[in-house]
Formats: sequence, C-alpha cells, structure tokens
Amino acid sequence: YPPGAVSVMHARNVAFRDNVIKNVGGSGIQFYEDVDDSDVEGNRIHDVSGNAIEIDVHAMKNPPPERQSEGVVIWNNEIFRAGQSYSNGGGILAHNVRGLILEHNWIYDMPYSCVQVCDQPGGKNKDVGCGANRIRFNRIQRCVLLHDDGGGIYTLGGVQRGTVIANNYISDVKAGRWAGSYPVDHIYLDNFTTGILVYGNVVVNGRAAERNGSHDNFVVGNRQVDRTVDEQS
Repeated sequence: YPPGAVSVMHARNVAFRDNVIKNVGGSGIQFYEDVDDSDVEGNRIHDVSGNAIEIDVHAMKNPPPERQSEGVVIWNNEIFRAGQSYSNGGGILAHNVRGLILEHNWIYDMPYSCVQVCDQPGGKNKDVGCGANRIRFNRIQRCVLLHDDGGGIYTLGGVQRGTVIANNYISDVKAGRWAGSYPVDHIYLDNFTTGILVYGNVVVNGRAAERNGSHDNFVVGNRQVDRTVDEQS
C-alpha cells in the first residue's frame, strides 16, 4: 500500500483529532506498527489514493506484542472516496490487530470494502494475532462500488476470538458493474474467520454471511430490511 500523509510507529498516546485530510496521493493516516493507546477522532478524510486509515501496515502473521498496535480507538470520523487510485483501498484497513475499537464512524463511497479487520488468508483454525476488536455503531454506505469479494464490514481469516460486530447500519452494498463473479455481502466473514459475535446490525437489502470455510461465529439478532418493501408500506 502507498505511504500515508501521516505515518506513526513505536508510539504511545498519540491523538489525531478534528483534522481534514484530503487530495492525498497515498493513504491518509497510517499506524505502521506498535502504536498503542492512541486515538483517531473527529477527522474528515476523503479523496485519497489508498486507504483512509490503516493500522499495522507491516501486516505480519500473528505479530508479537511488541510489533502490534493495541488499544487504538477510531471514532466519530467521516471517511469517503478512499481508494481513488489504488482501488483495492478502503475506509479502514486494520491488519492483525487486538483491542481495536471502531465506533460511530460514517464511511461511504468506496471502490472496495468500507471496513476490513484482519488480513490473513488461509488461516484455518490459526491464531493470526487478530482478536478482541469492537466494531459498533457505524454507518456504512455505498461500498464495493468497483470490485467484488468484499463488503461493508469484511473480515479475512483466522481465529478472531472476542471480536464483536454490533449495532451498525449498513446499506447500498453490492457488486459494481465491472465486478466478476465473487460474492459481496454487507457483513462478510471470509476465509476461515472464526469466533466473532455479529449481532444487532441493520442491513438494508443484504445480509451477514459466513463464506469460504468461516465457521463457529455467532450471527444472531440482526435485522434485514428490504427497502423496497418498506417504501411501499
């Protein structure tokens, strides 16, 4: 992935608050590795070539604690039109992280997934260093406008015990006109994802789905809304 307008590593108690990051030829904010107890709050990030926010860019498989970012909170941000040059980019890409909190963000208009947590394909029943993450109360719209095999909230691989995806509102997620035959879902648990609780989400004209060997997740109490039916009632 391209470098960030802002890149941080080996740091504690960093805060990015109330900034505007736009028209960037790379990514927006990157925590490269080992950035703990830090806060990304109230920012507006848009029209960037790569990812808007990326955590643990080193993308190690099952990273040791000294290389892993923990206790990062990303909340109350507005993020749109990322991935404008590198079209597999998205709103928030968090690699193999623990204790990440993503709450109350508004993310929309992405060529690929709006949120991706974990990035380890083929992690069947493996601890890939990703768990205890919380993705809640986000508003996610108009994702996967160009590609497929992604979603509004997308997870990739491995045991992610303790992760919760809850109370998000997700709409307008469907494969773009240039996409191939791979699936697209509002909440997409992919490639042996295991151990996630998915509950209380509202998905409009879509669903939460386990695919490609994902298993032993708890997908309960989500509301599927058919917007066509609602508009006619």
